[in-house]
Amino acid sequence: GRAIIYQMSAELRGAVQTPVFPSAVLLVGEAHSSGGVATDSVTFSTLDVLHRRSLLGAGAEEVVAYSLEPNPQARGEFLLTRSQRSALLTSTQGAHLAAPVVLSRRVRSLHLRYFDGTRWNESWNSRRMPVLQGLPAAISIDLEMAGPNASTRWFSTAVTPAMAVLQR
Repeated sequence: GRAIIYQMSAELRGAVQTPVFPSAVLLVGEAHSSGGVATDSVTFSTLDVLHRRSLLGAGAEEVVAYSLEPNPQARGEFLLTRSQRSALLTSTQGAHLAAPVVLSRRVRSLHLRYFDGTRWNESWNSRRMPVLQGLPAAISIDLEMAGPNASTRWFSTAVTPAMAVLQR
């Protein structure tokens, strides 16, 4: 759980927004639920992909997505998947994209919230936001994991995308 929160935080912190001129910003967070449990998803463009850093600390822009799908082997639990592709692709049609990677088979819920500077929102769509305001001021991540002996483990953090601070 800690490793997942760390990875998501670092990648969300590196969400891309060009403050000098209007640019295409991608951060789409969707609120979902299954049986009254939060099963949110998020897709975003980032420069901070932890396992592929260049010597300078940032590589090419990548599109990363996290989502949950029901775990067919454990009722009430979900598979947390992560996918990644180059943001340089203008179309994914015909592209050979890597299959999503399962990060955990023991997730009970994933709840993401987005702070616009005034209030917390359950979803976010950068494509519908005003120019240079495509990123939220903060993102809250709450992850519930199944622990041993039917216990529950909670992991939470809040992240400020670095480029969101530049836009304000």
